[in-house]
Amino acid sequence: MTLTTTPAHIVNTNIKLIAIYGSTAVGKSAYAMQLAHQLDGEIISCDSMQIYRGMDIGTAKPTPAEQSEIPHHLLDIRDPDQSYSCAEYAVDAHTSIAEIIARGKQPILCGGTGFYMDAVISGNTFEAPGQSPELREQWADLTNEDLHAMLRQCDPVSSEQIHVANRGRVLRALEIFHVTGKPRIEFVAPVGKSPYQVQKIGLNAERDVLYKRAELRVDKMMADGLLNEVISLNLDTASTAAQAIGYKQILAHLRGECTLDQAVSNIKQATRNYIKRQLTWTRRDCEIEWIKIDM
Repeated sequence: MTLTTTPAHIVNTNIKLIAIYGSTAVGKSAYAMQLAHQLDGEIISCDSMQIYRGMDIGTAKPTPAEQSEIPHHLLDIRDPDQSYSCAEYAVDAHTSIAEIIARGKQPILCGGTGFYMDAVISGNTFEAPGQSPELREQWADLTNEDLHAMLRQCDPVSSEQIHVANRGRVLRALEIFHVTGKPRIEFVAPVGKSPYQVQKIGLNAERDVLYKRAELRVDKMMADGLLNEVISLNLDTASTAAQAIGYKQILAHLRGECTLDQAVSNIKQATRNYIKRQLTWTRRDCEIEWIKIDM
């Protein structure tokens, strides 16, 4: 991977937080490692699935060797059957940032989960009501499509932000609306400005190149043992972890719903769709300094 341009003003600045944006397969992790070496930094993962223990291959989690080379934070902090919210992530990320700064190191936030990234950088607070077991029981037999259609009716903004396959987040948005009568976004209260001085760096490449890299990465995941990893995890299909790209499609194969080849094809299609959503998400932020990646 070669950078055609590099932000020359990163070194020797007083920036307290660097945030690296970009779609799946663009090379964010490698670039974060490069910056961490250059700036004596530590990396905070901003990936909603790398938080889960045992989900290594399918999430492209940094290897043990990479984690030994550069300290990484917020990896392997939950079991796959445990819940973990964006609000919890924001608290944990703020804690990690403070600890890294206290060591005199440069915190680098890196990952593809845009709403996690925004929660940390914006300094928003979350005050939504607790879960409603009664509502969740009422909706238990509804399909993802049914739930998403309900959300589209009562909270169209959230329905645009949350993918139909992310059952956990769709349920949470529905729950908030039905308990309070208000859309989810009203419970993300801005504090006025970011608690950090942030350098936002975005990595980009031609879309067809990204798609090709993503497909090659899926092939490598399969060769590295993704099928066996999914089998060993014994995931609860109702869990958030089971909705992760790669795991969801392999689980469908294990249930006999498709062949393994079809599951792999479905992973590649889901990854391409995810790349599109990531690109849409990041383009709305005019503060990101984009770097063209020559692959």
